[in-house]
Amino acid sequence: MEPSMWQIRDFVHISKVTLCKKLQTEPSSVAFDHTGTLVALCCDRIVQVFVADRSEVLVTLEGHLARVTKCAFHPIHHHLLITCSEDRTFKIWDLAAKALLFQSSVLSAFAILSLAMNPRTGDFSIGFADGTIRIFSLLGNFAKEMMVVNVESFLRKLLWRKQV
Repeated sequence: MEPSMWQIRDFVHISKVTLCKKLQTEPSSVAFDHTGTLVALCCDRIVQVFVADRSEVLVTLEGHLARVTKCAFHPIHHHLLITCSEDRTFKIWDLAAKALLFQSSVLSAFAILSLAMNPRTGDFSIGFADGTIRIFSLLGNFAKEMMVVNVESFLRKLLWRKQV
């Protein structure tokens, strides 16, 4: 598998950029930074961040114990990348320092399947396989859990209120 991206300029100039020659496994997540300069590509337990125009690896991020399921660049602190994994943890990477900034503990008995960022505040939510959503806020070099929502319970309560 050869991961590529298409650059479309003015709908006239279209070019194909191959990020790397060959991947061992299928990518599970891809994310662009706010400028479109950097591309994060998750394959198995590894995340590679490329400089898109040059197909050059900026940094390879290793540390998750299972498949990385999602990644996203922080909307305010553009040098930060958040990764989530089936190992039930998330990590915040400082790409400028090429280092791990924060690692969560194991958060659940269930794998992390989704990640969403609030573009205004930088808060992020993480979705688990059991239907739980946890919302975090980045405070310096620490991620603080702000809220936990069990979607199934929430919907049950909502439907019960409509019936009463």
